[in-house]
Amino acid sequence: MQTFFAKIKILDQYNEATRTITWRDPQIDRWEKTYSKLQIGERGFILGNGFVYSGILATVADKDSLTFKDVEAFELRADHFLSIDAISPEINAQLKGAIASPYIFEGDLDYEAFKKAAQERDFINFHIVKSDAIEDYTIFKNNDRIITINEELVFEDFCIFQDGSLSPFTKKHDLFNVEGKSIYDVIQIFELVNAGKTLKNASTNVILLNRIKDTFESGSTLFTFDSFAGYYNIIHNKSALMYSRVSLESYFLVGAYWDDKYDHSDKFIKEGIWQNGYDDKYTKEVNAVPVGSKIAIKAVYTEAKESVMKIKARGTVTANPKDGKNLSVTWENDFTPFKVNYSGGYWKTINKVSKPDHVKEIFFDNDEPFLEDSEEAAEVVPTETIKVNLPANVILYGPPGTGKTYKVLNEYQPLFTDKKDDKVSGKRYNFITFHSNYSYEDFIEGIKPVLAVEGKVSSELRFTKEPGIFYKACEKAVQLAGYSSLEDCLADDQETRRKKLNKAPQFALFIDEINRANISRVFGELITLIEDDKRLGAKHEITETRLPSSKKPFGVPCNLHIIGTMNTADKSIALLDLALRRRFIFEELLPDATVINDPAQRSFFIELNKLILKKKGKDFLVGHSYFLAEENSAIDLASVMNNKVIPLLTEYFYNKEQDMISLIEQALKNSDLKHSFAIEYAVNSFNKLQFVKVSVPSVIITDESLN
Repeated sequence: MQTFFAKIKILDQYNEATRTITWRDPQIDRWEKTYSKLQIGERGFILGNGFVYSGILATVADKDSLTFKDVEAFELRADHFLSIDAISPEINAQLKGAIASPYIFEGDLDYEAFKKAAQERDFINFHIVKSDAIEDYTIFKNNDRIITINEELVFEDFCIFQDGSLSPFTKKHDLFNVEGKSIYDVIQIFELVNAGKTLKNASTNVILLNRIKDTFESGSTLFTFDSFAGYYNIIHNKSALMYSRVSLESYFLVGAYWDDKYDHSDKFIKEGIWQNGYDDKYTKEVNAVPVGSKIAIKAVYTEAKESVMKIKARGTVTANPKDGKNLSVTWENDFTPFKVNYSGGYWKTINKVSKPDHVKEIFFDNDEPFLEDSEEAAEVVPTETIKVNLPANVILYGPPGTGKTYKVLNEYQPLFTDKKDDKVSGKRYNFITFHSNYSYEDFIEGIKPVLAVEGKVSSELRFTKEPGIFYKACEKAVQLAGYSSLEDCLADDQETRRKKLNKAPQFALFIDEINRANISRVFGELITLIEDDKRLGAKHEITETRLPSSKKPFGVPCNLHIIGTMNTADKSIALLDLALRRRFIFEELLPDATVINDPAQRSFFIELNKLILKKKGKDFLVGHSYFLAEENSAIDLASVMNNKVIPLLTEYFYNKEQDMISLIEQALKNSDLKHSFAIEYAVNSFNKLQFVKVSVPSVIITDESLN
């Protein structure tokens, strides 16, 4: 039996009434690679939003969704989930990959044991203890992880506490990556990684490592980790320790296909060798391969007009006779071939691999832990950072008062707001409002006058090149991927840039009233650069653009969202620049009568908009927000009509006041307010219209009236 793991998404549906949850994934290529392996009846775990949902796979809608039945929900953060022994936490720490793609564990987990531990909040603990002081402690409980360290603070062993004694962990050598290293060595490793910006949580690990060092240097013999993420990142972080070895170990990609048109891979694996198929080429390169080097057999070919590379086998060089032809190799058992989406620089028969990202992808399995709601990661990667599932370019459009800006502020901005302990810890967005004088120089880059130099006012007028709001947004987006600037991002190689930008948190630029400016003039060359597939990190990225003023290289990163609002009463979509319309997703927001609580006012609102729709069209409808009262208060309809709605309708019916009056009168007549309100000219106000409440005279009942 297999077990399916995934990170919850916005499109996932959990139905508490039917106890089902639906997992959706629009990326078709993952269906063949991952989902096709699943069988009906196998268990799945879906994590997110502070819960873990577990159920049995019931139905599969090919290339669309998986539906799980008999779902049980557990209020668990991912870090607590990975602190339950029943789910093999060290092995399944590669759940981090479930953010980008789901993960299948080739084995059946003990669900009842998991359920019992989750309900009882029975989480295992993770300790480092000096080996000569283990017997001093009685706090250990079954399944706790114990890492022993000696007097020189060298990591010695990795065990599980069971029934009063320590048992070696069966997969120790696959996981215990700090074995034989001192705490000082590991700190140096992570400092090197952090300096190279090759691992996003490296600086957090340095802080934690120094806490561990200080604990033992102060005389203590025990350190207990606060979370699974902290424990795993220090003790089992293969990725970080791999980076520290890149300069010490050598990695090579080799071919197995010569002029005889025969693939020799199976022969090499069976005989434990690799051979250079040429007598007059690559002999120096083969002789230079050190014993102990990692080696992988590759096949480079073209697929769908794109160069790809298949990794067919991996192993370690055990002998090099220096004959330019032969290497002895111990090949990995049960190796599963896989593809990488690059081949540049690796077409030759033997190639040295030196880029850390390529070394990691080819020679190391991705087993970094699931950190998304880990407290340990908060100092570098903010907690509760939501992976935003939105189109890159969106415009919310509709008539006034339909909730466009409200949706931006209350639905979209929270997606780009980082929180820790329910408090805002960072904002990944900028907000601007366009106006008729807004220009390219304000938006991208322009030359502006200054009268101050180094903070001091000068009588001499100077000019300086100033980046605009959009340029700054692009800079902030690439900085979230670890780059110092746009120029730094553009200077990187395409594959590394693609990986960094696609894994980075997302940034947003919110543009209110986007249609009030001259869009073509403001966006300029961005009309092309904002397309999804032309952005930095995309398949057909454009990197050759230079800004006309500063001549700086420029591009739009794929982790930047442009989200605008548009009032159709000012300008219809039909009047927008066609090039802009093709590059944005347009989401229409129309008046919603269901949110108006008062039945009589709701009926008037509906009738009013029916008549406007008939006379002016839907671009000029009146939005529901005008008719919504503050919480725990009643709406003053006369005030709303006189101060908001009638001035708006006056613009709609400019120089046609009588048409407007007739429209309001008809709406009142058709609604439940026909005896409660009226529209009339105010006395002595030079024909000022007013919407007034009608006083209904009371009837006095007397004895005579009853006769």
